[in-house]
Amino acid sequence: MSPAENHPLFSTRWDGDAVVVALRGEIDIVSAPDIEFLLDRLTRIRRVSLLIDLTAVTFIGACGIGLLVRARERALARGGTLSLICVSPFVLRLLSLPGLCSPRFVVLARPPAPASAA
Repeated sequence: MSPAENHPLFSTRWDGDAVVVALRGEIDIVSAPDIEFLLDRLTRIRRVSLLIDLTAVTFIGACGIGLLVRARERALARGGTLSLICVSPFVLRLLSLPGLCSPRFVVLARPPAPASAA
């Protein structure tokens, strides 16, 4: 993967050892193929640490939840991790519904503080 990638639905960048994927807009059946392609490509990397930022997501449907769960399982199977940054009450509510996500699915309710320039 290139160090940074921009697309209308997402951007990616390296932050130390982690790949940060910032999703934006609606994650639904229309946008799913592009996002799925990206997440499949990233979860092929052994021991990848993915941080998926959902801060700019305005809607997420069942297929979007499925993409995130599948990407997490693929990352874990290869010794990696997948964490989420989520501030939307709507998205947090969906992620917490029984049967949608495993209790081990990590959700960070706030974005991490930016690294200070030394």
